[in-house]
Amino acid sequence: MVQRGIVQTVNDPVFGEVKIPASPLKYSQFPEPLELQAFALGEHNEEILRERLGYSPEQISGLVDAGVLGSADN
Repeated sequence: MVQRGIVQTVNDPVFGEVKIPASPLKYSQFPEPLELQAFALGEHNEEILRERLGYSPEQISGLVDAGVLGSADN
């Protein structure tokens, strides 16, 4: 994979530099690999619950307090 150029190094906020498989497909309009970063655990919980599912701040706090929602911090 390294010799074929389909290994990409990405920066992870927790693990630092990590090598991952890159796309084996190469596009002339995108000569450089895309900057990739995995989302942190629970990074979008509040946003999704509030904006997409209509949860109130009190309901979300209740889920956090009950240990239902996790995040990279806890």
